[in-house]
Amino acid sequence: MKEIYSPAVEQKYDLSLSGDNEKSTHYISAGYLKEDGIRRNNWFERYTLRVNSEHKLNNKLTVGEYLYIDKTKNRPTGDGSGLPYRSIPLMDIYDATRAGGWAAVPVGFQGSNAVGDAENRVYNNNNWGMEGNFFTDWKIIKGLDLRATAGRYMGGKDNSQFNLLYDYGILKNDIRKLEKELSRDQTLHTNIVLTYNKSFGKHDIKAMAGWEAIKSTNTNVKASTEGFPVDYMPDFSTSTQSSSSRFAEAGYGKTSQLAQFGRLNYNFGGRYLLQATVRRDGTNKFIGDYQYGVFPSVSKEKFLAAIKQEPLHAHSYFWLARAYDALNDSITALKNYSMATDLDYNPFRAISDFNQIVKKIAVQHHDAYLFDADSLFKANATRGIPGFDLF
Repeated sequence: MKEIYSPAVEQKYDLSLSGDNEKSTHYISAGYLKEDGIRRNNWFERYTLRVNSEHKLNNKLTVGEYLYIDKTKNRPTGDGSGLPYRSIPLMDIYDATRAGGWAAVPVGFQGSNAVGDAENRVYNNNNWGMEGNFFTDWKIIKGLDLRATAGRYMGGKDNSQFNLLYDYGILKNDIRKLEKELSRDQTLHTNIVLTYNKSFGKHDIKAMAGWEAIKSTNTNVKASTEGFPVDYMPDFSTSTQSSSSRFAEAGYGKTSQLAQFGRLNYNFGGRYLLQATVRRDGTNKFIGDYQYGVFPSVSKEKFLAAIKQEPLHAHSYFWLARAYDALNDSITALKNYSMATDLDYNPFRAISDFNQIVKKIAVQHHDAYLFDADSLFKANATRGIPGFDLF
């Protein structure tokens, strides 16, 4: 076990710089991480850099950017193909008379030489990535804002595996082989969103319209060759295998997406809610008339339909609060609870006094409707009725 596992060291260093004034904020950080695995010949290393800032050019215009770069190197532990669960825990490690210089597994066992596995599969994985975006926020007029964002991601990997010679008895490899994989990825992302908020009287209007485009490309190449005359020469130029016998394949992919979207929210007096949304999405994954689709949606909700008098009375605010509470809108629910309290309405008296209150309202408002208070309270007070005397 001591030949396979040992104490490991982890190193981590971070440096950051930040600042701000009345018009700008900025943050820069750099980091380094190195982890040595507890298993033999296993480690991970990463470098990072992050930059972001925001600048208020005037009372109406704000711009900002974000950038993140990272590079990693690592040597993984392998794919486990050596059947370690079938290996003997005590055995010789080295034998200069066998291929690779590794001892064979005793007769009767089907596993591998674990130390040899850690040394014979030489992995070198390198990955990198860079992503960033730039945004601008323009307050055109009161309640009308425009935000535009443009971003890009680039990344790739350069991974290789070199298999050395070994002979563990039942498991062996008599050909040195190199496998390599290269890939590049890129994504462009742009969106523009216009929002409008307006409140007047009992009317509250929120509207949003936007446009978005995404384009991604991917390229990858895989190749392998074998027949190396020396132990470790991970280069295709040193292979003795003929060019016609080597393996190589490549791939290329491209995706594009385009979308337009909008949403309208209308609220009248906290009693009537209307929401309408529409999206038009397109993608190059489909052809002809199927490349684009339109997805509309409309929803509306009506509260206190049983009562048709103005202004709202205490018990009406209480029910409305319970309805908002059921919709998990705690802030609006609390406002309506407070209105019920301000009108000296205690829901603990509601069950016994409620019908009398409704009758008095009916006398004053001939267009009011009577309803079954008990059933309404049972339906809307599933989590219990709070005591407003505590406010």
